[in-house]
Amino acid sequence: MVALAGCGGGDDDTPTPPSPVNPDNPGTNYTLVLSPTSLSFESNGGQQTVTVTTNASAWTVESSQSWCKAEKSGDRVKVTAESNATQQQRTATITVKITGSTIQQSINVTQTNSSGQYCQADIPDEFVFNCEPTGIGFVLNTNIDQFQVTSSEAWCTAKVTDIPNATDKKQLFIEVADYQKKDSQGYYVNELPRKATITVTGGTVFSHTITIVQNSHIYFTIRTFLYPFVNGSLVLSPEGETKEVMIDTNCYSWTPKTEADWLTVKCIDNSTLSVTSKARDANDNTLRTGSVYIECDSDLYINITINVRDADSGIQGEDYGYDNPTGWD
Repeated sequence: MVALAGCGGGDDDTPTPPSPVNPDNPGTNYTLVLSPTSLSFESNGGQQTVTVTTNASAWTVESSQSWCKAEKSGDRVKVTAESNATQQQRTATITVKITGSTIQQSINVTQTNSSGQYCQADIPDEFVFNCEPTGIGFVLNTNIDQFQVTSSEAWCTAKVTDIPNATDKKQLFIEVADYQKKDSQGYYVNELPRKATITVTGGTVFSHTITIVQNSHIYFTIRTFLYPFVNGSLVLSPEGETKEVMIDTNCYSWTPKTEADWLTVKCIDNSTLSVTSKARDANDNTLRTGSVYIECDSDLYINITINVRDADSGIQGEDYGYDNPTGWD
């Protein structure tokens, strides 16, 4: 049985995909840079421009909202906002796309309501903390002076504060207490994740609710019964098949990954991992091996590795249904 426990932090190593090649200039990739990438309008509207820097010969621009007009003007985008007579702040997204490519960039547009107040913030609907006492801040682009912040649980606190030397910017800072309980013998108690709800409101202009999840001290166990594991490895038929691996964990969420191109992995639910192999060419007798990695949430350093192979030394080649079993283990 494989079992690991712990909590901590780590970086997201997801690689950035390369840009598509620019056919107008062989040997180079498309480039697209917008400046600025966000615009703010007062309630009476107006016009502003964004500079487009690109090596592409053609590009297009479109707006997500009818009150916000966007049009090309040389190497610039003219953005025109109509007057906002409502009591609500409104937003729009302008998208610049390179013609014949998937490359695109966005401009975020915010317009104040008739009172002149605005608030723009990129706050997720849910955020997961590890078991340690820590905090995180989210920037509010706003001219609102006072915000109301509430929390449903005492172990999770939040407040909006000014950012030093920053104009029209504040910070929503959320903190969680320590969640590493120990029993009378000094061993960690593996509690289930706990949740809190934070609500931040800025008058009638802004309101957002975020669910905060905090993991306890994590345990993660893979049930290594005789089947489907053989000698510590998950065995899949070279003809292609899917097997499920049962997981025991108190981790709020986890993600399976693999670098093996013949494997596909999926989290069915929090207790079930699905591993699928592609069919191997009948003329290829090479033993395929690979690994499945399981990461617990985005900021936990727990990494579980499952070894996978597609041949069983106790089975003859003809048992797999291949016409030519020569060379099988």
